[in-house]
Amino acid sequence: MSKTVEYIRESENYRVLPAEELEQCVSIIVVDSFLRCNIFENPEGYEHVIAQ
Repeated sequence: MSKTVEYIRESENYRVLPAEELEQCVSIIVVDSFLRCNIFENPEGYEHVIAQ
């Protein structure tokens, strides 16, 4: 997720948010994406807390 956060920060239309808030927003989007796409298995050994 750190790569996603960094990608967002480098975006031209990024509005500055506190780091914790940005990370929380990214976490919500990632979880929502997994649920909507019915991805329930750990992809390629990803070891982040959200994927477990």
